[in-house]
Amino acid sequence: MSEASYDGSPIIINPWPQWVGGEDGSWARHFTFEFETAVAGDALAAANVDQADLMVQVAEGATPCQIRLTATTRANAWSDAVFYDQFYTLFARLEEVFGRIHTIEGQAREMWRPFRR
Repeated sequence: MSEASYDGSPIIINPWPQWVGGEDGSWARHFTFEFETAVAGDALAAANVDQADLMVQVAEGATPCQIRLTATTRANAWSDAVFYDQFYTLFARLEEVFGRIHTIEGQAREMWRPFRR
C-alpha cells in the first residue's frame, strides 16, 4: 500500500444545506443560488431541472439574480449518488437554463465542485 500524496491545498468546506425530513419519508434541501445576470421570469416559470432522484422546485429569490431552490428525494439522501452526483449534475443543468452561477449558498461558484480548478 502506498501513502497518499497531498499538495497542501487548503480544505474547502461548502455550506451544504441540511436535509429536512418530510412526513412522507422524503428528504428536502433548500438552496439559494445567485447568477451573474438576472433570471428571466419566463425561464423560471418554464424551468424543469429535475434529476433522476431529485424533484426540483425553483422560485424567485430576494434579488433578480437569485433563485430559491428546493430539491426533494425519496432515495437515500446520504448516498454519494444523490448527495453529490445528482447535485453536481443539477448545478450544470441550472447553468444551462439560467446562465452562469455566481454563488451557491453565498459561497463563490469556484469553491464548489464541479467548478473548482
